[in-house]
Amino acid sequence: MTSKARALPFPADLILLAAPDPLTSPRVRNALAATPAPLYRLLANDDGREALEQHFVSHVQLGLEAKTGVLLEAPTLRASAEWGGLLGDDAAALDWFNVRAVGLLLGIRARFETASTPIVVGGTVGPRFPPGEGAVMTASAAAAYHARQVRQLSEAGAGIVAGRHLSTIAEAVGLADAAEANAARCVISLQVNADGSLPTGEELADVVNEVDQATGGSVLAFALEGVEAQALDAVLQKGGDPLAARIRGVRCGDPSKKQSSLVDVATFGRNLVALRDRNPQLMLLGGGDGTDERHVQAIASRLI
Repeated sequence: MTSKARALPFPADLILLAAPDPLTSPRVRNALAATPAPLYRLLANDDGREALEQHFVSHVQLGLEAKTGVLLEAPTLRASAEWGGLLGDDAAALDWFNVRAVGLLLGIRARFETASTPIVVGGTVGPRFPPGEGAVMTASAAAAYHARQVRQLSEAGAGIVAGRHLSTIAEAVGLADAAEANAARCVISLQVNADGSLPTGEELADVVNEVDQATGGSVLAFALEGVEAQALDAVLQKGGDPLAARIRGVRCGDPSKKQSSLVDVATFGRNLVALRDRNPQLMLLGGGDGTDERHVQAIASRLI
């Protein structure tokens, strides 16, 4: 079964640069020092909003220079009931933050998007519990949990619902079902080990196949977080063509996990673009653990 949600909202051969984690921005970190809370709380004050806007605009500039597409993901990873409830944010407050986050990115897109640099706005949805913690949810429970946030992000104008750091089949299926129920396109980013397996030990090909079987193939695309560029070729080869066709994005970590030298950063960019050259189905390129704007800039410089 093919879902209407599987239609790409951009050209199939487009390369999208994924913005680095806002927490790598000194200005965002300074704003959080004054407002110690999840990122979405920065939207409640002018300084925080301006810090986030500066971070995303800086990323867009990289896309403009490279003449490639850009993915901007709303800072709403934890703007859901489980996390917001810890801070006393009720459903109405979380709705406000989710809508305001998407509005920030839509405003940036209106100012900077060009024909050569299309900007995709993603509404970010994170896992209900930290990896390895909390109760194990069924797919139906996950769908019910994520439904309200997905609806708010979609109705606010997000082009895709971006599930980030997901590490279980049930939650991936539940989020995809919630997106489908709201006619929203959904991209699932799986948190994986360096060798491509999930933290639960399941093989990537099995996970992607089970999610597709359970959802009728409604997921627009899958992306990987945590895998190292040098290991991804083996991961995709192991899964064969069906897996390669479904993995459309990577956020690779810096193996050094430390403040990289300029040489290290340049090598990171070269390796990731070379990886894409060998796997042209990859459309989303970005940095994961241990990376910052310099790493994304290194990717962009190789695409010019």
